[in-house]
Amino acid sequence: MNIESDPPDRVAKRSIAIVILAAALTAVYLVLPESPGADAIRVVAPAIGIGAILWGIASFQPRRTLPWAMLAVSLAFMAAAAVIWSTLWFRGNDTFPSVGEVFQLCASVLLVAAVALLGRDEREEHDSFGSFETVIVTIAMGLAVWLVVIEPYAGDDELAFADKAWAAAIPLIDVVALALAMRWA
Repeated sequence: MNIESDPPDRVAKRSIAIVILAAALTAVYLVLPESPGADAIRVVAPAIGIGAILWGIASFQPRRTLPWAMLAVSLAFMAAAAVIWSTLWFRGNDTFPSVGEVFQLCASVLLVAAVALLGRDEREEHDSFGSFETVIVTIAMGLAVWLVVIEPYAGDDELAFADKAWAAAIPLIDVVALALAMRWA
């Protein structure tokens, strides 16, 4: 099966179904108390993404598969980090810092690289969101991430500076990935 044999409305319906599933999983995750069921969503969601990417590569046979494969591996690292954190949490151990952060860092770096590779060909042909606008939005996102995600760790006097820097690195790398995705969307 390739893109020519799959009607666009069928592809659109599949895409909408995946977005609805992602929204439903997010809603369930936010409502559930901390439990193995809630944490299972942190593994199931990336697994669905991996399946969608692999199905897309096999079905549509994109010209460049490396960035898509990198996205799938990034999601696998995210799922592995979630498993590690959940295991530590339910055993009563500290989840930060842990080896889960290494997996999350690998996931974030791969995500940035994959998005950069995906957008590389489109840069000259399609410039709907300019550099200046991207910088403004990135600064705004970075500030929001800093205030909501990083600041609680930065203000924790019990954490060493290296732990605080580690806690800041991953969310800020993710902001860069999102900025790149917006730039080349």
